[in-house]
Amino acid sequence: ADAGIPVYFYGAASNPPGRTLAELRHGGYEAVLERFPPGRDPDLLPHHWPHPGVHPRWGATCVGARKLLLAWNVYLQGVELEEARSIAAELRDVGGGFTGLRALALALPSRRAMQISMNLEDLEATAPASVFEAILRRVREIGGTITGTEVIGMIPDALVLSAAGSRLHLLDPAPERLLSQRLALHVAERAAAVAREVVEAVAAEGDAVPEAVRVAVRRLARNLVRDPGSHREA
Repeated sequence: ADAGIPVYFYGAASNPPGRTLAELRHGGYEAVLERFPPGRDPDLLPHHWPHPGVHPRWGATCVGARKLLLAWNVYLQGVELEEARSIAAELRDVGGGFTGLRALALALPSRRAMQISMNLEDLEATAPASVFEAILRRVREIGGTITGTEVIGMIPDALVLSAAGSRLHLLDPAPERLLSQRLALHVAERAAAVAREVVEAVAAEGDAVPEAVRVAVRRLARNLVRDPGSHREA
C-alpha cells in the first residue's frame, strides 16, 4: 500500500478469517476497475487514493495466510473439452465434489491434450490420491487416458504419502512415519538443544559478552521452538 497499490487480505489474514481468494477475484479484474464493489473495499488503501476502483495499470495485490496448497495439473488424452469441463465441474467443491478443491478444464492445442488444472486448498480434508482416482475413473469411462500429473512448485508430502498409501494399501501411512520427516525433526531438536545452551550461557555471562553477540543470541532465542511441556521460551 505504501508503494501505491491497494491490498486485500484473504484466508487466515482476513478479518474475519476465512475470506477466499475466489471471493476477491469474483467478476475478474473488470469488477474492481471502475469502482470497488460493495463489501469489497481493500484492506489497505494508499493515502489520498484518487480512483474509485483499482488503478487501470497497477491493479491490486492479494496477501493471504493459509494452509499448504497443492497446485497441480492432470493431462488427458482422448477426452473432448466439454467432457473435461464436466469432470472438473464434478470434482470442484462448489459443485458438490471434493472439499477445498478448485478445478477447471483447459484445452492445450500445442500438446494436443486436455488439462484439468486444480488447486487443493486443504490437504487434511481431502487426500490428493482420492481426487486423482476420481479423475482416472471418469476418464476411463469416457475412453480416454491420463498421460501425466504436473505439480506446480514443491511437492507436498501429503501428495506422495496418500498416493503411496492408496496404491500400496499401506496399513499405517501416518506422516510421522516418514523417514525424512522424522530425521528432520531429530536434527531440529538437537540443534534447538544446542541453541538453548548457547542462549543460557550468554545470559549467565551478561554484560561480559559483546553487545553484537547478545543481539544475535536474542534473535536466536526468539526463534527457538516453544517447549510444549513447560510453555517456556528460552
